[in-house]
Amino acid sequence: MINPPTGEITIFERGKKFFELSNHLGNVLATVSDKKIGVDANTDGTVDYYTADVISAQDYYPFGQLQPGRQYGTKGRYGFNGKENDNEVKGMGNQQDYGMRIYDPRLGRFLSVDPIAKDYPELTPYQFASNTPIQAIDLDGLEAKTAIEGFAKAMKYGYNSLVIQMVDAGHGDVQTQIYSLKAHTNSADFTKLKTQFLSEPDKLTDNFFAEYEQIPRAQATEGKLSNGDEIAIWPSSGFVHFTVVPVFVRAVQADETTNSFNVAFATLEGHPEAGYVSFSGTFNEKDKTVEIKIITETREVWQISRLGPSRGMQQRQWAIVIGNFRKFLNIEKKDAEHKIHIETYKYDKDKPMGKGERTSEYEKNDIDDEIKEEKK
Repeated sequence: MINPPTGEITIFERGKKFFELSNHLGNVLATVSDKKIGVDANTDGTVDYYTADVISAQDYYPFGQLQPGRQYGTKGRYGFNGKENDNEVKGMGNQQDYGMRIYDPRLGRFLSVDPIAKDYPELTPYQFASNTPIQAIDLDGLEAKTAIEGFAKAMKYGYNSLVIQMVDAGHGDVQTQIYSLKAHTNSADFTKLKTQFLSEPDKLTDNFFAEYEQIPRAQATEGKLSNGDEIAIWPSSGFVHFTVVPVFVRAVQADETTNSFNVAFATLEGHPEAGYVSFSGTFNEKDKTVEIKIITETREVWQISRLGPSRGMQQRQWAIVIGNFRKFLNIEKKDAEHKIHIETYKYDKDKPMGKGERTSEYEKNDIDDEIKEEKK
């Protein structure tokens, strides 16, 4: 592949990029590459279907020990709870670094005393995830984090009991992602798009990586998205759910005018990201153009964030969603301006949205907004 501005030749080889598939605890169950394998079922020289290029697969006992006879291929960098394996010390998957402490999954115990043991006198100072490894993970060797706590709480007390996760509730850097689409259209088509998104947003947001389901609410404005509405998000792969429970977001802003709409969602407890995502659209009567934007400002929360990893999949899915908006407007990709802009910041609790020093910036003026079938 030749980069026209520089003439630089780039060689891209399939099978060198890997995706880690995890469950609700962030446990890496399988690793696949970006290469697909054609299968000629009846040996007629034509590919009948494709299978994934599976690099590795494994199952775990509840506290994380690898199950003998349930392992395949070359193990990846991450494993139980999505934590990094330290294979040089005790062998494959037998020791993990949780940041604050070292963990041995064969024992189901940390190798040193919990630094905050005094706050939990009911627990042994060496325990893992409060001794509830089926429903909880250990964030960093300090406290357990229940991966299904949001769903369980919603089922018991109702969706409105779920607390909004502010950026401060996350871990690590703050990342801002902006996806934009600009193209010529007409007022009637923009109005149809606005009506569709405000009434059934899932028709535009469903994609290869996630399905969205609006939760019925007694106080909701009939037939229209409004403040307080919750949406369940089912992480998926090719529209097949790969987590046992969904995560949730809540509409905190839902505004519209004749030529615009703006809807912002906050993530709720149990979601792998803490922060906000907004969808906006404007129609310019003067030059007959539409501009659609998706903006996210988040920090990671728990270890399902290792899935893919989550931000990589997040970037891919929002690019596809922008494509869904474009297709709804019957606009060809060649007739639209696409842009993706990503900035990463060190977290600073004293700054707006926790955005301290900017550590990286990335921009691309062309977005791959489709899942393509590639030639063999």
